[in-house]
Amino acid sequence: MAGRSQKSKTPLGAKQRAWSRAALLFANPLQVPNAWLAEQERMGLLPGFLEANLSILRSQVYVLGQHQVVLESLTLVEMPTLVVWGINDLVLPNYQAQDAVSRLKQGHLALIPNSGHLPQVERPELFTDALNQFLAYHL
Repeated sequence: MAGRSQKSKTPLGAKQRAWSRAALLFANPLQVPNAWLAEQERMGLLPGFLEANLSILRSQVYVLGQHQVVLESLTLVEMPTLVVWGINDLVLPNYQAQDAVSRLKQGHLALIPNSGHLPQVERPELFTDALNQFLAYHL
């Protein structure tokens, strides 16, 4: 019985979990960089990685979104701040980006098209362009 119970708790393999994360985090999961998938798979094989990942997720996110949104703290930020957001983010909706920027004293929003939660990985060229424009204006 113990063997059977243990068997039922066997998680998906590291490769399958990496693909599952890709489906959640990217607008175009089939175009995820191979290096990102390989790194996710490598980390997935580390002892305790799955448990740590699940613990982090459970502490921050639930079915209806984030447990705690600390937008009111953003009014304290004095410096120019760039918020970069993927338009197709399935983890955190766009209205949160717009709300965050509206609370910043010097907030700027860069919405990255055809991108999910990781625009710096999925659309690095557009992410870099947005960052360079922001820095050129504020330096």
